Amino acid sequence: MRRFGGPMAPDPARGPLFERAIGFAEAPRFRPDGDIFIATLGLRYELGVRGSRLQPYVGGGLGLARSNTEFTIARRLAFAARPGGADLMTESVSRTGMAASAGIGTSFRVFRQLSLDVDARYLALDRGPNLTRLGGGLSYRF
Repeated sequence: MRRFGGPMAPDPARGPLFERAIGFAEAPRFRPDGDIFIATLGLRYELGVRGSRLQPYVGGGLGLARSNTEFTIARRLAFAARPGGADLMTESVSRTGMAASAGIGTSFRVFRQLSLDVDARYLALDRGPNLTRLGGGLSYRF
């Protein structure tokens, strides 16, 4: 098994016979887990549709994103001190970077100044995966 230069991976030159010889009951299992926190400040421009209950808009913004990813690699050992014993290796990686968002949506006026919003937003992260969000909310116009 390689331990340096990245996560543990089976060595293709050695194969399953080598793994059994050093005491693995089965191949390693890989479990990723993590979270992303994104905060953006942006502008919203409402398109000029008058006399309607629908108010379409476009928006965009810039901000920060922080991602935390944890990787756990578990191997069940054939010759463990206790039955069902496992060898665990856990690594975590945190990244902080810029985020940008762009989106479109519409507001549906429910009652006087109260509106229901539905939108789609694209989030581009410089140090992580790009995301798409479908969401909604409530707006109150003064």
